[in-house]
Amino acid sequence: MTQHDLGQEGEERAARYLEQHGFEILKKRFRVARGEVDIIAREGEVFVFVEVKTRRFLDMEDMERSLDLRKRSRIERACLEYLVQNHLDPDLTRVRFDCIIQDEHRLVHLPGAWEKDG
Repeated sequence: MTQHDLGQEGEERAARYLEQHGFEILKKRFRVARGEVDIIAREGEVFVFVEVKTRRFLDMEDMERSLDLRKRSRIERACLEYLVQNHLDPDLTRVRFDCIIQDEHRLVHLPGAWEKDG
C-alpha cells in the first residue's frame, strides 16, 4: 500500500469514526489554491475542520512536528475559504480545529488540537 493509499484509507476511517460519534460530515478533501483540509464536519452548531494523520505506527511526536505553523495556516486558509463559499460569516461562525492521528490499531481524536493562529 502506498503512502497516498494509506492516507485516503485513513481519512475514510476517520470520517466513519466522526459519524459514529455524532458528527455530520460536510466535505472530504476540501482543496483550494490557498490551503486544504481533510474533513469538514459539523458537531451541533460548531464547524469542525479536521486534519487526519495516518501512520504505519502511531507517533504523537511525529504528529506534532507535521502539524507545524505552516500546515495549520493552510488549514485555516481553507477554513476561511469554505466559510466564504458557503455564505457563512467567519466572525460569527463557531469553528474548531481537530486532529485525528491513527495507525492500524488505534485512533486518537484531539478536539481543539490548536487555536486559530491569526
